[in-house]
Amino acid sequence: MEDNDMKKKTIATGLALLTAMIGLSTSQSQSAEAAAPDKTATVNYVKGYGIATWRDVQTASSVTGHYLPTESQWLVNTTVTGADGQPWYLVGNNEWASSKYYDLGNENSVQDLDAIVKMEKNDYYDTQFIYSSPLIPEISTVTSPFGTEYKTFSKRVVGGNAWYEIGKNQWVKDICATIKSEKSRGNKTFFEPTDYRKGPNPYQGE
Repeated sequence: MEDNDMKKKTIATGLALLTAMIGLSTSQSQSAEAAAPDKTATVNYVKGYGIATWRDVQTASSVTGHYLPTESQWLVNTTVTGADGQPWYLVGNNEWASSKYYDLGNENSVQDLDAIVKMEKNDYYDTQFIYSSPLIPEISTVTSPFGTEYKTFSKRVVGGNAWYEIGKNQWVKDICATIKSEKSRGNKTFFEPTDYRKGPNPYQGE
């Protein structure tokens, strides 16, 4: 009888330990999944146009002839460094896209952008606010009418959300503004969120 009781206790202890291990494994898996980077890239360019994809990131003569529309989203399968020193994303069957024109879902970057942006209506905001900073946003007292156009020379992506600088300490969200025309844009400089939470902000407009 004692042997049977001992066997039952041993089995029960083993099952409890196994359950705990499974629970720990599941918890760790969920935590890892929650912390996984967002591999979705959104095309950032002039509204109504698209950006070409390339077959080879090391040459300038390998355009596929395929254009991905502005605001469309694509799953990034692989990231490599191209001849320009910038990340390139594999977004299709041997189709590569330059990170200059694609914003990842969890990206933090700064980029020169010579363009005109236009304030647009959307489903999220009844009023188009202008913010003092894209990094630690504070709404200013300034609002902007729909249809207003602004010159921008700088773009920031913070946590995957793009912002355009339209004046000193004046920024608008890309959800409220679209690029109407563009002359040029520079390469991106990527940074970690901690870069702007410790001490003076090196990316704040002068």
